[in-house]
Amino acid sequence: MFTFLGNPNIALLIGVLLSIFSGRKLRFPILRELVEKAVRRSGIVLLDLCGGGTLGATLAMTGAGEALGRFFL
Repeated sequence: MFTFLGNPNIALLIGVLLSIFSGRKLRFPILRELVEKAVRRSGIVLLDLCGGGTLGATLAMTGAGEALGRFFL
């Protein structure tokens, strides 16, 4: 049970659900505005991470990373 709840994805999902349900006292437009602001901010971080991961995978698959490593040694 703790392994499942300790999974970072599940923990984040639980946190999001708790924050949304605890925000029920807020009016819907205010809650929507807060969620949109959070998604906009985290979207930039996700794009950066995805771009870096894609570049790393491309360098690994093409062998360019090894060639660059030999070039700088």
